[in-house]
Amino acid sequence: MRHHFFPTTTTYTNTEVTTDEIISTNISGLRIPFTIIGLLFSVASLYVFLSITIHRLRAIKRQKKEEIAQRQQSVRSRRSKGTSPYMDNLSVVASMFAFMNCVSDQPLLYIKSPTNVTCKIIQSLSFVLYSAGIVCLYSFLWFRQRACYKNPTLSEMHGKFARILSSTILPLFIIMMLAGMILTGALWEFTTSDIGCIEVAQTRTPLIVLFTGAVAMQGTLLTLFVYPLKRHAGFATSNVLPSDKLLMALVKRSIITTGLCVLADALAFIIAVALPTNTPFIVTNLLYDANLVCNVVCVV
Repeated sequence: MRHHFFPTTTTYTNTEVTTDEIISTNISGLRIPFTIIGLLFSVASLYVFLSITIHRLRAIKRQKKEEIAQRQQSVRSRRSKGTSPYMDNLSVVASMFAFMNCVSDQPLLYIKSPTNVTCKIIQSLSFVLYSAGIVCLYSFLWFRQRACYKNPTLSEMHGKFARILSSTILPLFIIMMLAGMILTGALWEFTTSDIGCIEVAQTRTPLIVLFTGAVAMQGTLLTLFVYPLKRHAGFATSNVLPSDKLLMALVKRSIITTGLCVLADALAFIIAVALPTNTPFIVTNLLYDANLVCNVVCVV
């Protein structure tokens, strides 16, 4: 992800100039573009957060009115269509973490001489916020597939193994994310330079743990969404109930959104690995800001 910082030298017309100084000049020239990009991500994530929050508050207000005017059966009917307070709350929290993650990177662009401790604190905070946002997003998708599996139409289309997998994948994913955060705090160290904070750890263990957990979660969710959809297509007849059509549309949409999340995560990982070894981690942070915002928009 980010690698050890090794300064090298390059000679220009009898003047020895370090590569660090060259990169420092380039990065300083990109300070304004980085600031603009960071602000754009912050504004976009804030807009999503406010939109989802307002929608959630209106839904709560509308639900209270309906509960007074309607019977409990109508509430069950509405919930069976896929809405859930857990999912709604997770979408709000995920968008909040995305906004906080984008904002947490901004100080790196303005602190003139951050200390090693400052780098550690800011990067650790950014990492925790990013991980928390990812956990909320995949918890949202997990609750969605659980709701689909509880539907009578799909309840007969999965076996014991699928039910066990559906129940255990989220706890395992959370454990791996926690392990990644702990390893990051314990193994990764940072130092300061003219071009900002540089990560000097020489281990990729935290990165491997995090992406293994993410890939396992993503692959399992896609399988859990695709499997009942495929079986339903095999059993489908011409007399399909409207409620079943709505359910299948929800499953198809979930497959698309989960697939987009997989592509976004894979692209972010590939770009992060391809970056030069002495790239300041503000660049990588902005990359993961974009990834998290993209995930939030795709899912919620």
